[in-house]
Amino acid sequence: MTKVAIFGAGQIGRAVYQIILDLSSDILNQPGNAFGDIDAFVMDSDVNNLSKLENFEKHYITDFASKTQNEIAIALTTYGATHVINALPFSFNQKVASAAAIARCSYIDFTEDDIMADKVQEIYKGTNLNCA
Repeated sequence: MTKVAIFGAGQIGRAVYQIILDLSSDILNQPGNAFGDIDAFVMDSDVNNLSKLENFEKHYITDFASKTQNEIAIALTTYGATHVINALPFSFNQKVASAAAIARCSYIDFTEDDIMADKVQEIYKGTNLNCA
């Protein structure tokens, strides 16, 4: 099973979650599909943002600023994540990417900051995991 952890329940994070739900129900669950089973959950520090999502009880409240990358990695492993989509502000990218790599999750974020993107690529260098 592919399990996607989406970091951030703002407008982008909620949109990504909805797209994954739509894909899961419309495409991936068709007989004979080549993609397998997919699920997703969202992690955010703001319960108000999380409450706007379907299936509120399957999401997690996490204060990213106070957590170490190892604590975040443990959470990803505990929740069974295989992939991470980071929709948090770019200042969290290095910490979340490091945690995702430790947890052996593929990773993508939405940064357009070249310096941060280079740092994230360096984290994933030699891991054999996908990173963008």
